Amino acid sequence: MRSTIFVLIVLALGCKPTVGLLPPVGLDAAGPDAAGPDDAAPPTDAMDDTPPPVDIARPPADAGAAVECTGDRQCSALGMVCDLANGRCVGCNVQTDCVGGALCLRHACQVVTPCASSVTCPGQVCSTRLGFCVDCNVDGDCPTAQQCRESLCVDRPAACASSRECSAMGMVCDPVQSVCVECVADVDCGAGRYCRAARTCARQTCTPNETSCQDATRQRACNASGSEVSVTVCPSGQTCRGDRCQGPVCSPGAATCASPTARSVCAADGLTAATTPCPTAANVAAPRCAGAGACGFECNAGYGDCDGSAA
Repeated sequence: MRSTIFVLIVLALGCKPTVGLLPPVGLDAAGPDAAGPDDAAPPTDAMDDTPPPVDIARPPADAGAAVECTGDRQCSALGMVCDLANGRCVGCNVQTDCVGGALCLRHACQVVTPCASSVTCPGQVCSTRLGFCVDCNVDGDCPTAQQCRESLCVDRPAACASSRECSAMGMVCDPVQSVCVECVADVDCGAGRYCRAARTCARQTCTPNETSCQDATRQRACNASGSEVSVTVCPSGQTCRGDRCQGPVCSPGAATCASPTARSVCAADGLTAATTPCPTAANVAAPRCAGAGACGFECNAGYGDCDGSAA
């Protein structure tokens, strides 16, 4: 009986549960370094997925990713138009290219915030001249490393004393301002482009020094850089023909010899001349033009007056 009680006590002790093998509440089997309740990801509806505010007065970041063009047809598939001056596809050239109340700003259709005071332009300033919020009105509105250009803060150009300091950027040094610029002369821009006063290159709008007739009395002429066409009235006594203003080619009614056997008579307007062959007849050896456009003839031998009689 005593031995039986001892065995039951041993068995009871062997069945006692072991303490500490299960992880504490709040920890998983990964151990104490696993994320606890405070480290758990927040619920989906607690996350702020509101997009950051958009600077609506600033052009899109890809606005400079130019697609070259010479006309709107090359841009229409992109929903864009061609900026002929720069030869690239853009969002707009004029206000009518934009819809829905957007304005055409720096060749991009943009919705802007109307304003009368900078109080209504968080992070921007009010342009009372334009009537809407912009990045800047003066350089002081921009960070130190930037300057205000067309109401937009842009990086200041690099300082230079020689074009050698700018060539790695594909630029040249402006000796007047001592900063790197895109160009200082037309030759810096390459074929078909010219250098604007703002020291940037633009596509030529006409063939340099080419002329054409606007109408009978006016001539169109492209300047030497190909940047502008001017229209001038032909001087008195001249008309535009053959792509340029010209004076009369002859004196009205005057006759000259166009060839040894033809005469030319100037038209009444002095712009053209009619050429006719000298007449011939029986027993004429050869008609000829002589003097001031006078036609004559040489008779066959034995026919002194070419009248058919040998006398």
